[in-house]
Amino acid sequence: MAKVLILGAGPAGVSASQYRARGGVDTTVVTRGSGALEKAEKVQNYYGFAEPLSGAELERNGREGAKKVGVKFLQDEVTWLGMNDSFTGFLVKSAGQTYEADSVILAAGASRKAPNLPGLQELEGKGVSYCAICDAFF
Repeated sequence: MAKVLILGAGPAGVSASQYRARGGVDTTVVTRGSGALEKAEKVQNYYGFAEPLSGAELERNGREGAKKVGVKFLQDEVTWLGMNDSFTGFLVKSAGQTYEADSVILAAGASRKAPNLPGLQELEGKGVSYCAICDAFF
């Protein structure tokens, strides 16, 4: 059976994982933890949800749906990605683990640099966010 590793557990990575698993592919998502979505206070106008929900709820719903179709989740931080010795697949390395896969999907998103301001972290998701297309109403 083909095996895919998806690097990143945001909406893109989890959506890709669901399609792969439903297609009969052994699918594992590798994530270093929650991303920007978890910090969203309220997500509105998201297809399939009539009422607003928090980013954390949306993230949890996505992961639960993926797990129901067989997706596995690993918490680890990837430090290297390359081909195996025979150039027939991929190696993904972290500080203490090496994973092998027939294919890899990169859905890691982007890191954001927040200013170093006292109290800023406590306000993220409570009026402070980093969304280029949704901050206008703030």
